[in-house]
Amino acid sequence: MQYIRSDGYPILRRFCLRAYLGNIGSAATSDKPYRREGPIIMPVAEYKVPEISCEGCANAIKRALTSEPGVEQVDVDLDAKTVRVTYDADRSTADAIRDRIGEAGYDTTEMTTG
Repeated sequence: MQYIRSDGYPILRRFCLRAYLGNIGSAATSDKPYRREGPIIMPVAEYKVPEISCEGCANAIKRALTSEPGVEQVDVDLDAKTVRVTYDADRSTADAIRDRIGEAGYDTTEMTTG
């Protein structure tokens, strides 16, 4: 049942922006508003990059990774020669991040995710 206000606009009883805008998905077919339950936990991937030697290398990797959709945080440890990336798993993958490091000109030897 749809209710109409006096000015002609519908009254949305269970408002869901995605459903209202026509985005098809679970939110559009559900009678509950789209909401992620519980705390948002983002995965972290750590890459061993033996070629990192200076701040210029670290900045080049950071620039390359910040252009990757879903990357939230990049930490480069020059002493350990590692890159630690926090990302949104809905928007990116650990392999895509590894490829982006490769596109910046650096090879990765190991990868751990958690």
